[in-house]
Amino acid sequence: MILDNIKKIIKLLNFREDIFYYLEILQRKKDNSNITKDRKIYQRYVTSLKELYEILDDIKLLCKVYNARAYFSLIPRSSEKFAKECLMALTNKVCSNNFKNTFLIPDKVVLLPQTTTQDKVWILDVDVKDEDYIDDFVRVFEEKLSTRIIETLDTINGYHVIVNPFNLRHENLIDLKDDNYRVDKFEFTLRREALTIFYADIS
Repeated sequence: MILDNIKKIIKLLNFREDIFYYLEILQRKKDNSNITKDRKIYQRYVTSLKELYEILDDIKLLCKVYNARAYFSLIPRSSEKFAKECLMALTNKVCSNNFKNTFLIPDKVVLLPQTTTQDKVWILDVDVKDEDYIDDFVRVFEEKLSTRIIETLDTINGYHVIVNPFNLRHENLIDLKDDNYRVDKFEFTLRREALTIFYADIS
């Protein structure tokens, strides 16, 4: 099964100076019975649209070879904030005389909220694969919460609905705990890190 959100995602990106986006390719346990846990096989801090186009063929090939999914965070990251967070994390380790896994600091820091710009988006994860259902979800969500949907992306088992941050205490929104919510009869999970499927080639 090939799932391709590349064109839709590229239209949402806003590259500029000091900005990058995070991309990773994961081999998921649910797609590969021969592994015991999810495995990251590639990651990239993408700094321009030109760079992204240059690696598209590599992304597709890696997904095919490893039966994997490429994920893309739709939130732009600040290089300055990212560098400062890395430095702070390294300083804390040095001060506590803890040098274990210092090389993993960038991986642990990159998706922290502290590295984001003001251009934040959220993902509403809907685990129902039905076009009529998602059309109704979008209509009801926009009506009840007065929030415009930016884009709807396919996932393997449903949809990722892209929105700007909204009021989570809205009277028409029911908090089901652990970032799960319901509006009217429709339930969704809020994904604040905005990681979505960029491309997948799984069997």
